[in-house]
Order: sequence, then C-alpha cells, then structure tokens
Amino acid sequence: MHISQIALQNWKAYASAAFDFPAPEPGQNIVLIGAENGHGKTSLFQAIVLCLFGQHGLDVIGESSSPRERPSAQKQDSKIYKEFLERALHNGAIAANQRSCSVKLTLVVDGVPLEIKRVWHFTDRGRYCPQDEEIQIYMGAGRRAVGPVGLSGEDRLEWCRDFIQKNLIPVELAHFFLFDGEQVSSMAEREQSTQVRDGIQGLLGIPVLNNLAANLRDYAKNRRSEVRDATDDRVQELEKEIEQIEKEQARQAASLSEAKDKAGDLKQEREKLTRDLTAAGGTAVSQASVQSKIGLMKDLERQIGKDESQLDRLMQKEMALALTGQKLRRDVIARLKSEIIRGEWESAKNHATRHLDRFMSGMKSGVSGIEPALNQRQSEDVLHVARSEYSKLWEPPLPKNCADEFLHPYLGSESDRSMVIRRLDEVDKTGATSITDLAERIAKSEAQRKKLRNEIATTKDIAPDLESKRKGLSEINDRISSLDKGQRDIERDLEGIKSNLTQRRADLARLTGRRNQARRSQRLAFRAELSAATIDEIVRQAVPSQVDAISKNMTAAYRKMSSKAVVKQIKVDEHCNVKMLNSKGKDLRDHDISAGEKQLFTQSLFSAVIAVSGRLFPLVVDTPVARLDEKHRKGMLKHLAQREGQVILLSTDTEVVGDYLETIRVNVQAKFRVRFESEDGVDRSTVHQGYFGEDGEES
Repeated sequence: MHISQIALQNWKAYASAAFDFPAPEPGQNIVLIGAENGHGKTSLFQAIVLCLFGQHGLDVIGESSSPRERPSAQKQDSKIYKEFLERALHNGAIAANQRSCSVKLTLVVDGVPLEIKRVWHFTDRGRYCPQDEEIQIYMGAGRRAVGPVGLSGEDRLEWCRDFIQKNLIPVELAHFFLFDGEQVSSMAEREQSTQVRDGIQGLLGIPVLNNLAANLRDYAKNRRSEVRDATDDRVQELEKEIEQIEKEQARQAASLSEAKDKAGDLKQEREKLTRDLTAAGGTAVSQASVQSKIGLMKDLERQIGKDESQLDRLMQKEMALALTGQKLRRDVIARLKSEIIRGEWESAKNHATRHLDRFMSGMKSGVSGIEPALNQRQSEDVLHVARSEYSKLWEPPLPKNCADEFLHPYLGSESDRSMVIRRLDEVDKTGATSITDLAERIAKSEAQRKKLRNEIATTKDIAPDLESKRKGLSEINDRISSLDKGQRDIERDLEGIKSNLTQRRADLARLTGRRNQARRSQRLAFRAELSAATIDEIVRQAVPSQVDAISKNMTAAYRKMSSKAVVKQIKVDEHCNVKMLNSKGKDLRDHDISAGEKQLFTQSLFSAVIAVSGRLFPLVVDTPVARLDEKHRKGMLKHLAQREGQVILLSTDTEVVGDYLETIRVNVQAKFRVRFESEDGVDRSTVHQGYFGEDGEES
C-alpha cells in the first residue's frame, strides 16, 4: 500500500497544489518533502490526517481537547474542529468567490487505486458549515463510487469512516503511522510504562472497547428508566452507590498518580545526591558500593510491596472462606452436587414429557393399522397401557443422591454451581503456613531495608562538608519509603473499591435481570450490563497478551537506532513496567539516560506497535528528527529507511540535509520542495521538484 497522490485546493497556504509519488521499490522507499518553518510542511501533514479521519483526526494532529472516552470532549472537539477549518480555508478563497476547500488522497491498495476526497464548505463570511461536509471514495481505474446509494450527511461520513477503519487504518492506530517528531519528543518525557500501556491499548483498540462498555451501560440505564415498578427504588439506590464508588475510585486514582509523581521526583533527587556523594568518595569502588546498596534497597522495597499485596489478598479472600470450617464447606459442596443431579433429572423429565403427545399420536396411528382391526374399546385400552408404561419411565420420582428441592436457586445453572464447588475445594489448599511464611519474609525484608538505609546514610568516606547532603539523602529515603507505603495503601484501597464496584455492578445486573424479565426493555438492559462486564474482562486480559511481542520488536528497533550498544534488551512485564537491560541484566534506567535516548525509546515503541499490527500503511513523519542530537539522528533515519513500505519525511532546512541526507540518499526515491510567497496579503505555497541544496540553494 502506498500514497500515489495528494491534491489540495484552498487548503491553508495551498491555493492549488498536487504531489505525485512513485510506487516504492526495494531499497528505495523514501519520499522527501522539504519546506522551511511556516511554509506549508505541517499544513500538508494535517491535510493527510483530516482527509482520512475528519474531526476524529484532531487527536492525531495534536488539536484534541481531551481523551476520546469523555462524552464532553465530543462537543468541545466539534468547536475546535470548526475553528481549525475556518483558519484552514485559504485566505484568498472568499475574495475569489470560492467557498470550499478540499483534500484528495489517492492510495494504491493491492495494485488497485483508491481515491478519498473530503470537501469542507463555508458561508460567504468564511464560517464552516458542518452539515455540508462531504467525503467521496472511488475505487479502481474506472473510479467506481464506493458506498450505499442515497446515503448523505452524517450517515455517509460515518459509513466512510468505518470503511477507512476496516480497509486502511483505524484512527486509534493512526498516530503511530502519521506523527509529528515534536509530539514524539513531548511523549518521550512521559513515564515509560505509561507510554507502553498507551501504545498497546492503541494497538488493540482498547479506547474503542472502553467507549463501547460505557455506551452499553448508558444504554442499560436508559432502558431501565423506561419501566418502573416496586424494585426500581433498589435499582436507583444501587446506581447511586455505584456513582459514589466510581467517584471515590477516581479520587483515589488521582491520589495514586500524585503520589507516584512525587516519588518519581524524589527518586531523581536521590539519584543526584547519590552521584554527588559517591563522587566525593574519590574512587570507583565507593561509588559502586553505594549504587549497589541503593539497588538492593529498591529491590527490597519492590519485594515488600508485592508480599504485602499478596498477604492482603490471602487475608481478605482466602481466610474469610477458610474460617467457615471444613465441615460447612463439605456440606455446601454435597448440597450443590445433589442440586446438579436434580437439575439434570428435571431437564431429562421435561424433555421426555414434551415428546409424550407425539409418541401417543404415533401409537394411535399404529393401532389403527392392526389387522384384524381392534374395536374402539380395545384401541383405547392399548393406548391407555402405552401412556401408563411411558409415564413409569420416571418412577421412582427422583434418582439417588438427588436434592428434594433447590436451596440455592440464585445459582441459575449447573456451571454456576460447579464454579462454587471448585472455589470451595481450592480453599483447603491455602493454609496458615503460607500466611506465616509471607509475614516472616516481610519482617526480614523490612529489617534488611532498614540496615541498608542506615549504611547508606552513615557512609564514612564522605567529606565532612557534605554532611548536609548525607542528611538530605536520609530524609529523602524516609520520604520515599513513606510515599511507597502510601502508594501501597492506596493500591489496596483501590483493590477493595474495585471489588466493591464489581459486586455492586453484578448486583445491579442480577436485579435488573430478575426484575420484570418479560419486559423487553429490562431484558435488553440486563444483556447490555453483562456485555459491558465481559468487555471489562477482555480489556483487563488484553494488554498482557501483547507485551512479549512489543518487548521483542522494541529491542530490535532501539538497537538499530541507538549509537550505543549497551542496551541488550527492552523488557516489558504484564503490568507494562519497563526495564532497559544491559548484557549483565542490569536496568540502565537506574542511571540517567539522555533526552535523545528517551526519544529513541518512544520511537522504538512506535516501530514495535507498527510491526505487531502487521499493517503496511505508509509512514508519514513531520519534522522526523526534531530535538534529536547529532549522534542519534543518523540512527533514526537509517531505521526509517529500512522500513518495509513507503516513508514520507516532511523536513525543514535544518533536519534531513548535509551528512544526514547522505545517510539515506540511496533510499530516496523522490524529492519535493515547497516554496512560499505572500503578495498583497495572500499566502501561496507551491510545489516544485528538487530539494534543499539543489538548483543553487544551500543545503
């Protein structure tokens, strides 16, 4: 798949312009478009994105107001989209009696041309008319129109959006293929595990699933409001409880985020003080010793957190069931098994009873055909005996070990009862020994951590004039320890809140399911709640399923781009925690890494998501080496040149020029130069063949 043409009409400074690109070939896949700052480079990038996605592309070009999941963001984005388009209309269009602007994008997909054209219309005063926005899609050399006949307005925009999502690229993945180097640089300053989690969620389309779950719950709430009865008060009460729990969950999540930010700042300050103190020691040995102890203390802190979380889970979940006593658990299991037998018996009996009339009809037909023929009384006697014998198949009434009634009707199926039996069987496997061992291990780890902290704070090799830094290091360690404990407390609270919220939602789903099940609105609400809960579970399990593939591809991309060979592996665990390991297995993130290396990390994440997605959509990069230092620019450009498929680079006159251009010159297939002029207040950007340094220009 590649872009063969981009045509713009009255788009920003482009009164009328077109770029025609050749098909990429092995070893020649790069298209260079050069423009000085403010001359139309970013305008071209924005045109490509908004032609494909319309308002939904605001997030890709960095114009979105807030995350897509928030309903209020849609209204705000509509306003931003309107204002953006009114600025995008060429400033000479209205004077020339032209009241529209358009972008046409032609791609070649599996050898077949696919043309997408989006047109925006304006009033005489240049105000955008959202109801008149058009999108046209044509396929093949004959330009066959794509889409249902007669579909127009918002319905057509939505249909075309789905077509592009399915056949080209989803908007959730777009910013990995269409991005601004400045945005990558900003993203590189975010916490690495957050970057990875967002990348995997974008790869899997999780924001769409989250939106779907929220919409399902809104749908269920609306359906429940259509029918009111005696149980509605409890439903309303549960909804209010859920709303309060969700608010508390959001508050605790904000507190956790704030605590993590503070801990991160303190850890950076601790690392700086540690470097100062070890440098004052005068030898590499003392520095290594302090760093080793700091590393050991970090490992202990992480292990203590894991052990305490595990201990809490055992105390809150396993112990509660264990305290009920083995006899009561065995009795419950026996009762549930007998109810399973009764359910099977009743099902078989009902099945047989449903076929009795058909059996008797067949008997009646058979008796009438007996020769010599029976009289009416004989026929009735035969049929009576047959019915009686058929009914005796279910005598005695119940099989052995069958319950006489259902004491647990809320467990509606055999699978529900089997699940409870398995859960009760598992309780006996968790004993007091596990809890005791955990408690002892936590106590030993705490003692060892305290010893290490004292050793670090009382280092004798530090000069007397650094006493204040020693005290500062000790205070920071105490504050970090306190913050870490606070984080663990909040995380435990969040686990409790999550469990409570899950239970309330389950209660709400069951209540709405039992209440007036004959009413269609209630049944639909119940199904919507169950579907939303299923989506929640899918989202929870989705991210860990991709971490291995992301880790592998990030490592390969980073090692290709980095001028250093010290990173052996980028490792991501199921919680998206990141480690950058050297050949000895040490996490290099414990030391400072440069801004350039952070940006390469983010770029390697982009490359990994692209690779795992399996899509060959063209890569379009605005300011590709923004803010990268000299030693990382060449590695970045070489990596882009090695990508399979088309790569379009939008460069200023200070980026892909000189030695950097020479690095990829053999891979360049086409070059364009955008020139800018302004006359009588009207701006014009025009497209020319060539590049910086050609036609007598300085590179």
